[in-house]
Amino acid sequence: MEQISPIQALLQQRTLLQLEYYTEKEAFRKLTEQMGMQRKVKRGDAWFPLQVGKSFYNSQNQTAIEVFRTSDQDIEHNFEFGRPVMFFMVKKMGKNENQGNTALQQPENASDANHKVQNSNLKGQSIKYFSFTGTVSYVDGD
Repeated sequence: MEQISPIQALLQQRTLLQLEYYTEKEAFRKLTEQMGMQRKVKRGDAWFPLQVGKSFYNSQNQTAIEVFRTSDQDIEHNFEFGRPVMFFMVKKMGKNENQGNTALQQPENASDANHKVQNSNLKGQSIKYFSFTGTVSYVDGD
């Protein structure tokens, strides 16, 4: 029976965790693509579009960013303290790819991939997920 050193066991565990992370990222991307962004907004799992307010450092020396939704304010949202969030940008496909709207989404897992949106309201546009995620620290209405 061959014994594995603790370092090798940790490296193997890290490799497996990375594989799981990237698999879940791809599954999230496909689910969002299949479901459509408008459906996520209607379910309260995403705010699109949103307005970015001030950014500051909180008492734990972490960057905090205030965001406000600018539409669909009558829809109940699912953002709660401690829940992970991610930011994305919807870009028009074609000439003006640098123009877009920023938004906030509550992920199952984060994804930084670009993909084409299937929803009829956002057709001809692509979603670019930013490489950082965040955590909800406070929610007051919108």
